[in-house]
Amino acid sequence: LFLSLLFFAFFLQMSQAGAATKAPEAKSAPRAIFESRLLSMTLGGSAYVLSFALADIVNKSHPWLRIDAAETKGPVANLVTVVNEPGIRKSTFFFTQESSNSMARQGLPPFKAPYTGARAVAAFAETTVVLVTLDKNIKTKADVDGKRVMVLTKGNPSAILHEMLLTDIWGLKVRLSNGTFDGIKDALQDGLIDVGSLAVNDNPGVGYIPIPSFNELLTTKDVYVVNVPPADVEALVKKSKIQVTPSSIPPLAINNKQTTAWQGYGQTNGWWADAEMSDEIVYEITKAIY
Repeated sequence: LFLSLLFFAFFLQMSQAGAATKAPEAKSAPRAIFESRLLSMTLGGSAYVLSFALADIVNKSHPWLRIDAAETKGPVANLVTVVNEPGIRKSTFFFTQESSNSMARQGLPPFKAPYTGARAVAAFAETTVVLVTLDKNIKTKADVDGKRVMVLTKGNPSAILHEMLLTDIWGLKVRLSNGTFDGIKDALQDGLIDVGSLAVNDNPGVGYIPIPSFNELLTTKDVYVVNVPPADVEALVKKSKIQVTPSSIPPLAINNKQTTAWQGYGQTNGWWADAEMSDEIVYEITKAIY
């Protein structure tokens, strides 16, 4: 036993001595900063707010990834930018929706040829687009006939869909104009239009949240919605070739004044990237989002 203890003590002493004289490991060189760009949308939409928030979080916490968030004209414009500037595809990710991607894949205007390079990175909400009014007497599609209606900016799939819905599917004659979500909210408040398109996001585990401009309107005015039934959405998809789905917001999901379901069309809001962006960068972005 004594010899065993003596050997163990000797072995421990030699091990510690060896550890003390071991050469320190060389430190790896710090990773070079990777500059990326995030194309969001116009001011007033949830994609704008979330994109700039994501960039702020990443820039403050990630050791080498940097994100420059930019305001843009929206989901179609973002895809057009990636199509027209192939040199940015490895470092740029962008907000878009399946409706815009369906236009790109088919080469529908404003795309001059099919673009199939977009890949989903992360979804942040399911959105339902609805037709909003402050006039309690406007209840059905027949009541919209002859009225002033503002939809989103030209080229946006929502603008194309609503114009086609109003004129081709519903057969109405309306005084149509275009604007941003903020512009639509202001025009409704100022009485410059009778009906406008706004949106509500459904965030899993959180609930139904109106986009910022719509929420502002809800806190100051009594709001009503002109429903778009599922059959009309399906007819719209068939005619336009733009992919959206029937969607509704259940009663009381927004506030106590919402006594009936609000019907419109829905799609997924998310961040996408071209297939040329490396798996490593996509992984770092999704990890940061998580």
